[in-house]
Amino acid sequence: NRDNVHVDPGATVGGETRIDVTEPGPSRFATSRFYVRQVIRLAAAFIAGWIFFWLVPRAAAITLDTGGAALAALGIGAVAACATPVLAIVIGITIVGLPIAIFAVLLLIVLLYLAKIVIALLLGRALVGANGRGIAMALLVGLVLIIVAVELPFVGRPVSPLPTVTGLGVGVVGAMGAQFFWGAFA
Repeated sequence: NRDNVHVDPGATVGGETRIDVTEPGPSRFATSRFYVRQVIRLAAAFIAGWIFFWLVPRAAAITLDTGGAALAALGIGAVAACATPVLAIVIGITIVGLPIAIFAVLLLIVLLYLAKIVIALLLGRALVGANGRGIAMALLVGLVLIIVAVELPFVGRPVSPLPTVTGLGVGVVGAMGAQFFWGAFA
């Protein structure tokens, strides 16, 4: 507010004194654009998830039964998210390794996008249950909950990486053979 500005009387100003106050814009939650973007985001994630689980049905069968398994997936996902770019740089130094490094980084980007979708399915199944309705309802419920959690003021930014990194860990463990790995955390 312009009335709250105090200029010290002892201050020397060599020129014109001008006080510009920019008015704050509306909250992002008060605009329809925000909600349209969230609906588009939800629809895109739902379609991507539906296609992914149709192409890779084994990914839809992965479960996190215990807290230890979830923490292990979080740790493995964090290592994979940090190690992949470093390894891609090391491999990409050579001309022969450059295509492999580019492929690894592009694959990481795709897996990071799909990671929240995998966690959304797990969360949706925990809430809705897997009572013969297929994955559609569980995926939709999970995606809505994750999108809402990520967009919460003050909480969303710190929470946002957790489902992504955990989902990446679930994917890495699923690719390695989930039955062998998760048995250690049962």
